[in-house]
Amino acid sequence: MVLRHTNMRRKVYDVLIVGAGPVGLYTASILAKEGLEVLAIDRKEKIGHDVVCTGVVGTELFESMSLPKDSILNEIRTVRFLSPSCRSILYHSGSPIAYVIDREKFDIILLNSALKNGAKVILNSEVKTVEVKKKHVEVKIEDRSSKESVRYCALTVILATGVETKFARLIGMGYPRHFVMGVHATAELRNDGSVSIITGSIVSKGGFGWLVPESGNKIRVGLMTEEDASQNFSALSNRLLRGASPNAKLRPIAQDLVSNTFSDRVISIGECAGQVKTTTGGGIYYGLIASKVATETLLKAFKKGDMSAKVLASYEKGWKAKIGGEIRKGLLVRKIWSSLPDEQIEDLFEVVERDGFAEYLSNHLRFDWHVSTIWNFIRRKEIRDLIEKVVRASGILL
Repeated sequence: MVLRHTNMRRKVYDVLIVGAGPVGLYTASILAKEGLEVLAIDRKEKIGHDVVCTGVVGTELFESMSLPKDSILNEIRTVRFLSPSCRSILYHSGSPIAYVIDREKFDIILLNSALKNGAKVILNSEVKTVEVKKKHVEVKIEDRSSKESVRYCALTVILATGVETKFARLIGMGYPRHFVMGVHATAELRNDGSVSIITGSIVSKGGFGWLVPESGNKIRVGLMTEEDASQNFSALSNRLLRGASPNAKLRPIAQDLVSNTFSDRVISIGECAGQVKTTTGGGIYYGLIASKVATETLLKAFKKGDMSAKVLASYEKGWKAKIGGEIRKGLLVRKIWSSLPDEQIEDLFEVVERDGFAEYLSNHLRFDWHVSTIWNFIRRKEIRDLIEKVVRASGILL
């Protein structure tokens, strides 16, 4: 069950997780199933409520993580890429490449799994301090309703705090230092069931806009940008929604390959550790991949009885081996993309249409692993010449 503060505060937990989003809950579920005493704490009063997320995840997430599919609302098989002048390139797959999910339901499924496996979860409580002691970590909590302060102790702490990085900074760990802005809203619009990806400076610099069908005529619209998110979203609404202006929510998206995601008795996972797809801003799948590495590392540490930074260092080595290359190369791709003027984006679309690269995408594109596909695209002489011209003009270091 989800708990309020009780006399259990005197107990020393094996693991205390700060943050009960998808990554924190998934981690809690695995560790509790392995027999550890786990407590997860979140400032929200309701799990999965009021999240800023388009809720598009690759099919690989459900397959590789063995997650139930009850939260899936729609399948994505077709993606339409639109150039600044509305030139269109269509990508279609005979099988689903991604799913549109109900994020609240997705999170609640993870919550129920964690509780079933024996984890404890406390909501509506804000973590105020995280102090690493010699033999444990002390965490001060404030109940957001009663304002009561409580202290909990744990042998280890996992930071799964999303874009909030203050605890990593205070402990002396690494954290993301660069962000773009993401905007998300829902609206009513007749659609053909395909996802639209919109490019060009009027919509987004260094990113793109999107329109995702949820169900019926309900769609999710949003963008990722380096510039004024509100202004860009207004331009996107004018272009796609015939001037309608849905109530949009904004949030920063981490864009860094972070080092030092561990310390004595503490590790960080998810977005606060920079584990985000730098090409699209999606964080759930990469966070869950890192979560698996984190749980393996912690279980070995408990077996040894040693939670020192020396032992926990294998966590960072492990997650970077799995997703570090994709993040690093994705950052370079984003730098190049943000330097392209609309005219050169149009040139890219023309090459893709003319050289049959759309067919290559149909055969090779993996939703959660974009960089290898993009790299093969960049290797083409005509594209490489165009990119090198941009790189020289902008001073990007390759």
